[in-house]
Amino acid sequence: MKRRNAYILFVVLALVVLFLDRFTKIIAVEQLSDGRSIAFIPRVFDFTLVFNEGGAFGIFAGGRFFFIVVAIIVVAAILIYLLRTKSFFMPAVIALSLIVAGAAGNAYDRALTGRVPDFIHTLFIDFPVFNIADIALTIGEIGLLLIIVVYWFKQGDDTKDEDSKPEVGQKEQATS
Repeated sequence: MKRRNAYILFVVLALVVLFLDRFTKIIAVEQLSDGRSIAFIPRVFDFTLVFNEGGAFGIFAGGRFFFIVVAIIVVAAILIYLLRTKSFFMPAVIALSLIVAGAAGNAYDRALTGRVPDFIHTLFIDFPVFNIADIALTIGEIGLLLIIVVYWFKQGDDTKDEDSKPEVGQKEQATS
């Protein structure tokens, strides 16, 4: 993938996800602040507003500045990587874009109010309430992990193939 196309994909996807995250959070706060839930798909999920002052699953509550700093470091590291890399793999660009958008979306809320509005509530499993930024982060992280694992296994296969091939100028030994 060409550098210019990778940058365009990265920026456009990150901005779209950030917009969706902000838009849905604003709507959720406006519509659900009275404590009610709105059923979306019966027995699957509904919209219920909760405010998270911690990280994933509410851990490290009150860690506002810690999470903001971590988000800034993650976003900066990804941007530096993208500016320095010479080859772009579209799935990796997408995964990194989702991670940046999710981290930035939640960091914005933490910086602005000290808490993150979560509103998507699963009913078919007992799972914490989450938001669009959380979805983007999760998909991006899983995607990046899969890319790394596949690349790692592919590299292992290439090494095996290279080990089994005779070096240039060497003859294969006959087996008897």
